[in-house]
Parts: sequence; structure tokens; C-alpha cells
Amino acid sequence: MDLKGRAALVTGGASGIGAAAVRRLAKAGAVVAVADRDEAAARAIAEEVGGLALPGDVSDLDTMTMAVDVAEDSFGRLNLVLLNAGITAGQSGTENLDLAGYRRIMGVNVDHVVFGLTAAVPALRRAGGGGTIVATASLAGLVPMPGDALYTLTKHAVVGYVRAAAPELAKEGIRVNAVCPGFA
Repeated sequence: MDLKGRAALVTGGASGIGAAAVRRLAKAGAVVAVADRDEAAARAIAEEVGGLALPGDVSDLDTMTMAVDVAEDSFGRLNLVLLNAGITAGQSGTENLDLAGYRRIMGVNVDHVVFGLTAAVPALRRAGGGGTIVATASLAGLVPMPGDALYTLTKHAVVGYVRAAAPELAKEGIRVNAVCPGFA
């Protein structure tokens, strides 16, 4: 994989799958912006790969727009966006719903993908030559995960959103995909 001359943004990039993706993208030659709510961890991995740290809450539209804008301004373009941030619910969602927890998982797992794609598409267009958006869903986006119905709900939403958005954007050479890893 040769990504020299390419610029990427990874949400949830300070740990887990996101951090592994940041390292892999940088190793392949891309410059990488690391968006994460954990400011210290985002700065650490950004320093490690010579990238850019963008601390903030990805469930906020203004934060996602700012992250795309700052990454594009800093790198002169944006070619790849990995919308990877995600959380579990910590509740079943079938009784005694914790509304704040419900809003939080919907914000991080669903809103962030919608906000990220909406902010990224114009930047990818400006870069020319298409581009790539990948949303990290989950195996729970394909089959139900008993015990965490809310997480399953959000990951099914991500898969459905990507499946609906991809064909239209493909006409412009913008690839939109979801990955559905198992437990990591």
C-alpha cells in the first residue's frame, strides 16, 4: 500500500483499531490527523507518526466539521477518512433506559458517522480524484449482539447508512465502505 502524497483523518485514532490504522496509514506514507476525545493520547500517537492531533467530541457536528477543515487546511488536501470512533452502551436498552447513555451511544456511533461523511465529502471533492471514506461498524451491524441491543442498533444504522450513501458517491469516484470487525 503506497499512500505517499495522501492525507488521512482517523476518528477514535488514539487507541485500539484507530491507533493501529493511524500507524498503518503513516507507515504507508500518508500524513494523518488523529481525532479523539482523549487529548493526551491523540497527541501522543500524532507525535509518534508525525501527524496532527485533533482533540474533541466526534458526536458534535461542529467538531467533525472543524476536524475535516483543520486536517484539509494543514495537509492541503484530504483523501481518506476513517470514521472509527465508537462506544458500547453499557445497558440493554430494553428496560430502564438511561437516556443520557442512549444519546451518547447514538451520538458517537451514528451521528459521528453522518457528520463525518457530510463534512468529508466536500473536502474529498476538492482534493480531486475521488477519495475514500471508511466507517468502522461491527459484526453487530450484520447480526444481533444479545445483551447490547443499543450497540447492535447503532452498528446496523452505520451499515445501512453506508450502503445507501455509497452508490451515489461512487459516481464521483468517492468510495464509501463499512468494515465490520468482530471482538477486538
